Amino acid sequence: MSVLLILLFLVGLVLVMCCIQAIAKSKKEHQVLMEQIEGQLGLQKETQQDLQKNAKQDWVSMIYFKLKIIQQQVHLLSEISKESEP
Repeated sequence: MSVLLILLFLVGLVLVMCCIQAIAKSKKEHQVLMEQIEGQLGLQKETQQDLQKNAKQDWVSMIYFKLKIIQQQVHLLSEISKESEP
C-alpha cells in the first residue's frame, strides 16, 4: 500500500513538473511573439516616418520645379517684350 502511495506521489510530482515546464515554455513563446510584434511596429513606424520625409521632399521638389518653370516663363516674356519695343 505504501509503495502504491509513493508511486502515486511520484506520478503527481512528475505531472506538476511537466505543467510548470509547459507554463514556462508558453510564457517564453509569448515573450518572443511580443518582441516580434514590437519589432514589426517599430519597423512600421520607421517606414511611416520615411514615407512622410519622402513626401515632404517630393513636395519641396515639386514647388522648386514649378518656380523654375515660372522663372523661365518670366524670362521668356521679358525677352519677348524687349524684342517688341521699338
